[in-house]
Amino acid sequence: MDEREIQPAPSSLKAKVWRHFGFYRMPGSTALDMTHTVCKLCKTKTKYFSSTTNVRAHITRHHPELSDTEQSQPPAADQRTLQCFTKLPANSERAKKITRSIVCFIAKDLRPYSVVENEGFVCMLQTAEPRYAIPSRKFFTETAVPQLYSETKRKVASTLTETTRVALTCDAWTSRATKSFVTFTAHYITDTWVLESRVLQTRVMHESHTAVNVNAMFHSVANEWELTVSDLVIVTDNAANMLAAAQIDNLAHITCFAHTLNLAAQRALKLTHGRQVNSEEAEVESETPQQEEGPAPKRRPSALVTLLGKTFTEVSVVRRSASSRAEEELKKYLETPPLSLSENPLSWWRTHQTAFPLLAGLAKRYLCIPGTSVAAERVFSTAGDIVTAQ
Repeated sequence: MDEREIQPAPSSLKAKVWRHFGFYRMPGSTALDMTHTVCKLCKTKTKYFSSTTNVRAHITRHHPELSDTEQSQPPAADQRTLQCFTKLPANSERAKKITRSIVCFIAKDLRPYSVVENEGFVCMLQTAEPRYAIPSRKFFTETAVPQLYSETKRKVASTLTETTRVALTCDAWTSRATKSFVTFTAHYITDTWVLESRVLQTRVMHESHTAVNVNAMFHSVANEWELTVSDLVIVTDNAANMLAAAQIDNLAHITCFAHTLNLAAQRALKLTHGRQVNSEEAEVESETPQQEEGPAPKRRPSALVTLLGKTFTEVSVVRRSASSRAEEELKKYLETPPLSLSENPLSWWRTHQTAFPLLAGLAKRYLCIPGTSVAAERVFSTAGDIVTAQ
């Protein structure tokens, strides 16, 4: 048996099978004898023809356990396949799905368009799908996101037109760049008695915030979303322009309970030993609508009291002229035991809507109205991180 030392295969031979084969040196020289290759396991010499055909055949015939290992092992990390160099066509289904997911990520997580140029984001996508070419920021700004907005807007508008009533909340906000934004959110109850909320829009308002301009904005939002202005309920804070804007068309308007409570707390804190500073009182009262003096009108039960009855207070319900069916239904409703504070009234109405069909319609019209405008204000808590130089 040849006792010469088997030399490793040259580095130019990159196939993994060469880990098990080498070459002898030529007698009296340091050069390798490339005419035959030598198996490191059994020292068998195999004719070498500048390919791996013979060495692979030797492995398969004499060392089958190594043949299975060679076939099951993945390519080396530094070996790139042809697939890695083939870019996905932009119109392929795979590329469309990835682009769509990026658009949803920007919209749902309220991310700036510049995120598609961030180094970490690009690295993540290249790791997940090296063949995918990220579209430009301009593509997402002018094409992809507007397309998703149009699709979503059609779905939301279709849903709003099918509801019993829509309540809106509105609030204004000024960004760090001193731009004024106005947000509208919509609230409604579905056929399955689920309270849904949608952000309709957040847009720049270049005009001054006068009552006339704010009222025109109310009409613009209603027309854009195919809503009937006369049937809307708008919830805003106690700002004078908001109050005046709603009074122009006698719109159904609810002032934010949280803002009213805050004003009351501030006013209470300004009281000192039972005396109130006149200047501070005037400042608070300027934000509260003033009523003309005159004979106090006769108070009638509110629609909420008539609707919910003894749940909140003991009052004598003044019945209006109505059909006997409506009277019987109302009487039957008032005789039902009140809900506990931990129960969901919408769940109760979903179960009893067949027993109270007339009142169920009224419940949908009133229970969709939020008590505060926090829904619109909540949008701006995130907007401050987005509306920047990006």
